[in-house]
Amino acid sequence: MGTETHRLQEEIKALIARMGWSQRTLAGELWSLEYDTDFPQKEDVDRFAERLKKHLTRRTAAPEKLQHYLELIQQHDQFRQLDLIVPRLVPSAGFSPEFLEGMRKISVGLDDEG
Repeated sequence: MGTETHRLQEEIKALIARMGWSQRTLAGELWSLEYDTDFPQKEDVDRFAERLKKHLTRRTAAPEKLQHYLELIQQHDQFRQLDLIVPRLVPSAGFSPEFLEGMRKISVGLDDEG
């Protein structure tokens, strides 16, 4: 079982492989989604691609940033064509924080096994 950062990095890499994208393609698509532009400047994408590469390899990458990338990928039309189901936690007032944390750990463990 790895860290949250490592798990997110691996999930992003697996998704882009399944979509047939390179990290460079991912950078361009994320840039377009983030800044709502269909025609990003090459220099901007190049700089972002270098940052993205570091975020996908360094153990110190912020999980929040990786989660944001993952959410942007899941908004992409090409992702929707994969017919994947994205699990979402819908907290309920009836569950204790300890129970929810236990369920999260079980889910992470199942992800690691798969």
